[in-house]
Amino acid sequence: MTENRLNWKWGDTSPIAVTPAPGARIHIGDLLWLDETGKCWPASEYPREETADTRRGFARRFIGVAMQESKAGRVNPIRVATAGTFEFSLEGVTAPLILGMHVAPAFQGTGLSSSVKKKKTQGAGLSPPLKPQTVTPTDEKDTAIGWVAHTEDVKDGKAVIRVISSLLGRWDL
Repeated sequence: MTENRLNWKWGDTSPIAVTPAPGARIHIGDLLWLDETGKCWPASEYPREETADTRRGFARRFIGVAMQESKAGRVNPIRVATAGTFEFSLEGVTAPLILGMHVAPAFQGTGLSSSVKKKKTQGAGLSPPLKPQTVTPTDEKDTAIGWVAHTEDVKDGKAVIRVISSLLGRWDL
C-alpha cells in the first residue's frame, strides 16, 4: 500500500507545479511521469509494455517526486521535486549497493532486479505495473531515473537516491 511519505534527504528539489491527470491518485513521495497532455500520473499508472520498454518509457517521461498529495478527480496543480536526494524502498538487491549505481522503478509483485526480470519475462508479454515509491538496481542506463547517492548508515530495504527529472533536460547518468 502506498502512503504519503516524502523522504527528502538533501539537495535542491527544484520544485515545479504540475497538474495531475483527472483520474490520478497521487501520494506524497510517488515517482511521477508526465503524459502527452502535460498531466502527471504515479509510476503505477504508466502504460505497460515489454519489461525493459516499460522502464525505458517511464524514464523518458519521468517528471520527479510528488511533494503534495492529490486525490483522484482533483485538478489543482501540485508541487513536484524535479531533483534532489531521497530515500526510497529498495527491491531486487542481492549484493551491497555501490555509490553511483543506477536505479529504476521496481515492478509490482516482484523482488527481482531489472536484468533478472528481463531474462525471466522475455517473450512473456507485458510487464507488471511499476511501484510508485520503490526502486531497484538496473544495468540499463536508459531505464534509470537516478543513482545511489549515499551508502553508509542506510536502513535495510532502503536506498538513498539522487533523482533528476528527465523532462527538464536529459542528463547523463
